[in-house]
Amino acid sequence: MFETSNNIKKTLINQISKLDDHQQPEADGLSIEGVRLFSLLERSDQRLDRQHFDVYIVKLEELDDFLKQLKNPDILPLSGTRRLQVIVKIEDHFITIDLKFSAEKKEAILLDAANDLRYQRALEILEDHVGKIYLGFGRIDPMKGPLNLQRDYISCPVFALDHAAQISQIDLYDRLSTISEKIEAKIDLVYWEDFPPSIVWNAQSLSWLKYYETKHATELDKVAANGLSYIEYLKLGIEKIEGEVRNHSIERLFENYRKKSLAFIEETDESKLSEICYPDNKIKPISLRDDLKAYIENKEKVLEKAGGQYSLSGVISYMGSMFGGWSKTTDLALAKKLLAVLEGGAILSFTNDEKLAIQQSEIAPIIDRHKDDEAIQMIKSVSKPISFGKKG
Repeated sequence: MFETSNNIKKTLINQISKLDDHQQPEADGLSIEGVRLFSLLERSDQRLDRQHFDVYIVKLEELDDFLKQLKNPDILPLSGTRRLQVIVKIEDHFITIDLKFSAEKKEAILLDAANDLRYQRALEILEDHVGKIYLGFGRIDPMKGPLNLQRDYISCPVFALDHAAQISQIDLYDRLSTISEKIEAKIDLVYWEDFPPSIVWNAQSLSWLKYYETKHATELDKVAANGLSYIEYLKLGIEKIEGEVRNHSIERLFENYRKKSLAFIEETDESKLSEICYPDNKIKPISLRDDLKAYIENKEKVLEKAGGQYSLSGVISYMGSMFGGWSKTTDLALAKKLLAVLEGGAILSFTNDEKLAIQQSEIAPIIDRHKDDEAIQMIKSVSKPISFGKKG
C-alpha cells in the first residue's frame, strides 16, 4: 500500500478512516506507517515522561541492522544505562522489545500479547545482540493452551504500542530478575500474571483478569497515569459487543488512536507526514539530558545499595547546593542541579566553588562530551555562567 511517499496523506486517510473498533486492523492492512503515526500521537500524551518514551518501529528484516547500533559509542551513556523501545513488524504481526543497555551490559524484555509463534524469529535475532532476554508468556492451560493477554486476531498493533508506552515509564529489570525462570542460556521466562498492572491492563479475558486480581489486589487499587485506579480502568472496559462480554479496553484505545490520527493527518502537510512515516531508524545520539539522567539514576542506585538511603551529609550537601548556601557539594547534587536547569524547572546560578567542583567532578566528562550541545549554551546563559573548559 505504501510503495512510495507520494500522496501519503490521501493513502493514510483512506486506510485509517475505514477502520473502526469493530473491524480488523491487520486484515484491512494496518501498515507500519500507520503504527508510526499512532506512536507519534502516543508520545505527545502529557501523561507520559516523553524523555523515557523513545520508540522505534522497524520491520523484522531491519531488526538486525537496527540492533547493531547498540555498539555505537555515540548512543551509549558515559555512566549508567540507557533504555529505548522497539516495535517490530513480523509479516502482519507486531511485538514490543524494551532495551536497557550500556557499554558493559545489554538486556531486553520481549512482549508479545498474543505469544504468536512468529515472535521467535525476532527472539533469535535479539539473542545475537544482548546478554539477557526476559520473555513475557502465558501459563499453559491444559484445556485452553497459553493464557495470553490478546485473545483475538486483530489487536496486536495496539497492544504493542501500549506495551512500548507503558514499559518506558518503569524499570522492570530488577523485579523480573527475581521471579523469572531460565529456559535457555540467554532467555528467562516471565508469566504475564507477574507483570505490574500497566503491562496487562488491556488483557481481554475476564477469567484471566479475575485470577490476576487475586494476586495483585493492592497494586490494582493504585492510581494510574490516566487518573483512574487500575481496577476502575478495567471495569470501564468490560462490555458486551457482538454477543461477547469481555474486556474491550484495547478496542477503545484503538478507536482513540484512529480518531486522533485522522485529525492530525488533516492538519499536517505531506512533507511532515513523510518524515513521520519514513524515518531513517537511526538511534539518536545520547543527549546531555539523558547522559545526566543515566548518571543520576546509576549514582542513586549505588548509594541506595551502599546505605539503604542517602547519607545525612549527602542530603545536606545537595540541599545546600540547590540554594547556593554551601561551598561544597556532591557530584550527584551538581548533576541534579544541572538537569533542573536543562529541563526548564529552575533558573539557578552557580557559585565559583560549584564551577570548580564541576570541572573536578565525575560529570566533567559528560559536560565535555556535549560541549557543542545547545543545552550547554542554555546553562551558560544563567546569571553566573559556568566555564566548561579544562583547567590549564
